Amino acid sequence: HGVGQMVVDLSDLEADGTVNSLDLSVSVGEMDIYVPDNIKTTADVKVGAGSMRVWYGGPEPDRQRDRYSGYPWEGREEGLGLARQVTTPVWGDPESELRLDIDMGIGSVEIVTLPAMDRIGATGQ
Repeated sequence: HGVGQMVVDLSDLEADGTVNSLDLSVSVGEMDIYVPDNIKTTADVKVGAGSMRVWYGGPEPDRQRDRYSGYPWEGREEGLGLARQVTTPVWGDPESELRLDIDMGIGSVEIVTLPAMDRIGATGQ
């Protein structure tokens, strides 16, 4: 993908015991990747110039109790020549794994962990 915004929604990926790999690349722009919280996700992220952010996008916490953080966890970094491997926290014992290889020339990368659809359905939330 050359220039622009890339949105990759993997939030409904099923935990079926497999290992899935995906290579994603944008020269200039934004990349938003949504992953479920019941699959171990490891991402090798490279950003030439810009930012990367990894965060939990589930229900917001109680603002009185957790008023100093927007979500249960979040990581953010900005700069030149960023190269990091990040692994998202997992709900329960992961049966599956997702491996992402992400290359961004100039711009921003966000990896957002969402509650797994099968867990939402099971709990009625």
